[in-house]
Amino acid sequence: MTITIRQKKEPIDTVVITLPSEFKFNAWKEFMDKCEKELMHNRIEFDMRQVEYIDSAGLGMLLWAQNIVDTSGRKIHIMHCNERVKKLINVAHFERFFILEH
Repeated sequence: MTITIRQKKEPIDTVVITLPSEFKFNAWKEFMDKCEKELMHNRIEFDMRQVEYIDSAGLGMLLWAQNIVDTSGRKIHIMHCNERVKKLINVAHFERFFILEH
C-alpha cells in the first residue's frame, strides 16, 4: 500500500494524490501523514485508477479531506475510478461533495 503525491503545473497549483489498490482503514496513518499538508493547494486530484476496493473508512478519509478544502470553497476532483468504485461513490451520493472525472 502506497499513497503517492506529485505536483502538476496545469491547472496551476495542482497536486495529484494517487491512492492504493485497497483504500481502507489500514491506509489511515499514511493518508494523514502524506495528505494533510497537500490539501492547501488550489486544486486537489485523487487519482483512483489503482483503487480496486474501498471500504467505509476509505470513504470517510475522502470526506475528511473534502471537509478541509470546503472551508475555502473548493472541491476535490476524483479521477479515473473504475466502474465498481464509481458505483459505490454514487450509491453513497458523494457526487454532491466531489467533482467526479473519468
